[in-house]
Amino acid sequence: GWDVAGACLPAREVGGDFFDWQVDDGGHFLSLTLGDVMGKGMAAALLMATVRAALRAAPADPSPARRLAGVERALADDLESSAAFVTLFHARIDLATGEAAVADAGHGLALVRRRDGAVGLLRVPKGLPLGVAPGGPIADGTIVLAPGEALVVYSDGLPDARPDLPTDPASLAPFLIGGAPEMVDRLVALADAGADRPDDLTVVALRRADDA
Repeated sequence: GWDVAGACLPAREVGGDFFDWQVDDGGHFLSLTLGDVMGKGMAAALLMATVRAALRAAPADPSPARRLAGVERALADDLESSAAFVTLFHARIDLATGEAAVADAGHGLALVRRRDGAVGLLRVPKGLPLGVAPGGPIADGTIVLAPGEALVVYSDGLPDARPDLPTDPASLAPFLIGGAPEMVDRLVALADAGADRPDDLTVVALRRADDA
């Protein structure tokens, strides 16, 4: 009853963006993540891989905020030694009801497409990126995706690639139709219509089927 898709295009041979999803609790919940490590290239890619591994190793938790706080504690030495920070969007979706708990650590680039085609910003509490102020507050927000609705998250590589185009919800709405793969493909094509990518570009979309 759901479709999910993602794409990650590094600005160089390797990059610091990543996306991930993982089904847990016997297939009842989907954990969805998009992260952006400060910087580009090999150093960012190594830290990105460490963050992803820490998230994968963290136990499932009904609170995405608690899970991110645990990851920040586990990576405290790595974040301090690299003098880097990581923005993270992390959601845990109940696949039966469409209810999602969401934690946003300094990311902020998430959209919701409603069944009537209206697109708006996902309004949940925003925390600081991991590594900026260790132990700082990260709070959970909630959203419900009804049948036919979608969640789209992207990195700042999209607006950086096309500073000539507005990326407000109304301007992006025409690109957010159809299924998750189509939405991802359109946003990637929009960015690739510009010059060389100045930053890593990542897009991930999750859509609940109309008849879910």
